[in-house]
Amino acid sequence: MLLWLLQGIPFLTCLLYFVVLIFSATLHEIAHGWVAYKLGDPTAKMMGRLTLNPRAHLTKMGTLAMLLLPIGWANPVIINPRNFKKPRRDTIIVSLAGPIMNLLICFVSLLVLIIFLRIFGINSPAMNALGTICVAIASVNSILMIFNLIPIPPLDGSKIFTEWLPYKAREWLWRVQQYGIIILFLIIYLIWPFISWLQGLIVNGIYGGLYHLFF
Repeated sequence: MLLWLLQGIPFLTCLLYFVVLIFSATLHEIAHGWVAYKLGDPTAKMMGRLTLNPRAHLTKMGTLAMLLLPIGWANPVIINPRNFKKPRRDTIIVSLAGPIMNLLICFVSLLVLIIFLRIFGINSPAMNALGTICVAIASVNSILMIFNLIPIPPLDGSKIFTEWLPYKAREWLWRVQQYGIIILFLIIYLIWPFISWLQGLIVNGIYGGLYHLFF
């Protein structure tokens, strides 16, 4: 949020993105916990992680990152693979649930935008506010999806990636996890142009497809 302000983005726009980021991260973690519960692991439910209350999901460090940077994270949902019928398969499914939730939110926000464009037209005064909100939701969630699929601990991508590795390689990644945040920020700094390009590709692709469908 602070980085956006320093770049000259209006305060209310920064606040909107901050609020969207908090609730998007919350829904991301709920998706992990809910899918784990459906697959036989009640750990997240027992820890109170299936609630829409952001306070059950946010961490001080992750929230601070949201305030200072254009990205942040919530407290990862704890799962117990021993409760799954097929631990490797179900761990991958649970790990994918968060990014899929973000993609779904992105899709729904753009669908709402297209439907209202169809009903009220592009020159409607209400469309400016609605358009800003929908684009903010789509942008934040597409970034969260991409961000969480990076195969670096503790992100979801690392859990998906490590399930396909030999034990020794997984053991090495577990040791690296303590430096994960530092490595992650370095990599994000290096590949941010690619992340931005991929985000635009996703958002514009969904919007373009829906636009051609409805118009």
